[in-house]
Amino acid sequence: MPVQLKKDMTILFQGDSITDCFRGSFGCGEMGGGYASMASAELSERFPELKPAFINRGISGDCIEDLYYRWQRDCLDLKPDIVSILVGINNVRQEYEGLRDADNSTFYTTYYQILQRTRETVNPQFIICEPFLLNVSKQVLPLRKNLDEKIKIIKKLAEEFRAVFVPFDTLFTEASKKAKPSHWAPDGVHPTPAGHTLMAREWVAQVIGT
Repeated sequence: MPVQLKKDMTILFQGDSITDCFRGSFGCGEMGGGYASMASAELSERFPELKPAFINRGISGDCIEDLYYRWQRDCLDLKPDIVSILVGINNVRQEYEGLRDADNSTFYTTYYQILQRTRETVNPQFIICEPFLLNVSKQVLPLRKNLDEKIKIIKKLAEEFRAVFVPFDTLFTEASKKAKPSHWAPDGVHPTPAGHTLMAREWVAQVIGT
């Protein structure tokens, strides 16, 4: 189900480096230089009469636990009408590298607590995005099983909270049939401008239901 767009809404993008995308640096502005900025621009162009406001609070390197600890400041205090979240790949990477315990139960519980607290406090519409990993080399293959487990959890949460689900991993799997995976994300994680453009289009399509 698409979101209900209304006049003067505030739309918050949350996540890790993919959402952050150098926001506030290198002339990228507060929305960064990636899909969040591109999607915001497209929504503003398509619905100028609604005058939506956009905020990007993605932070490079963040895991779900990092979002949890900064959620009051970077979400609840902002009182957004729509909250879009893309997170999970750093949990997968850090668990593989032994930097944190591989505990899917904790991942689910932490993500659930974020969503539940947000619903109880500001009751926004949720957009939950699928983390992704492109098959650019053999080095990424060991991460795939863990990512698939995280994706199952995230899909379940999207259903539980009646969120719009944006299938980025599926999107890039299909796109990689048309061009090699590195065309979209050289390291399998951080998109090229073409990859961010693809994400922005999919995000908007899912959000408005086209």
